[in-house]
Amino acid sequence: MSRRKIIVGNWKMNPLTLKEAEKLFKGIAKETRGLKNTDIVICPPFIYMNSFKKASKKIVLGAQDSFYEDTGAFTGEVSPHMLYEMGVRYGIIGHS
Repeated sequence: MSRRKIIVGNWKMNPLTLKEAEKLFKGIAKETRGLKNTDIVICPPFIYMNSFKKASKKIVLGAQDSFYEDTGAFTGEVSPHMLYEMGVRYGIIGHS
């Protein structure tokens, strides 16, 4: 029985523009097309997520962070519910 693998790419605060982000995303999609039994997760900056939510059937979106409350007066925070509604299925929580 083979185990499913997962590859996660955390883009941190890169790239600088949406055009560069789209180029990077397309390149990753192309290079990973032949991988079998592997989940590919891309964790772009929040501002690019909406552009990628339906960009690939093979690549899954991940969040770089999340706040534990679903709603409230938490300036600049993003809740797990908001992320899920955007198509995010993975998260990097509590990383340095």
